[in-house]
Amino acid sequence: MKKKKVKHEEKETKTGKPLMLKIVGFIVLIMSVLFYVEHNKNQDIEKDGVDNTAIVKSIDYVNYTMNEQTGHRVKYYQIIVDYNFNGNSYSQKFDLQPEEYKTKFETQLRVGDEINIKHAYESPLNVIIR
Repeated sequence: MKKKKVKHEEKETKTGKPLMLKIVGFIVLIMSVLFYVEHNKNQDIEKDGVDNTAIVKSIDYVNYTMNEQTGHRVKYYQIIVDYNFNGNSYSQKFDLQPEEYKTKFETQLRVGDEINIKHAYESPLNVIIR
């Protein structure tokens, strides 16, 4: 009986490894695609970017506990801005970590403030805060 049990355990281990490799490979593939898309977005803005101004429509400070056991807190600023380009109106949402918020803005933002942005000419929804 022990031999059958050992063979069964070996069989599970052999089939488990390829599944784990597939999962890891799939995660790496997804991360690569996301990195590629973000890189192209930033390249598009830097290459054909248009400097513009946007009006702050809302600012929310998000602060919540992600895991009660570890006490891990999630904190970020969620900013929604509106801007115009070539006769069209656009709206964009930014999620900024508190450190990034402090480096981008010298003073506390308020609804109605103007901020400097840069967006791609061909895809005005590809936006970064200046």
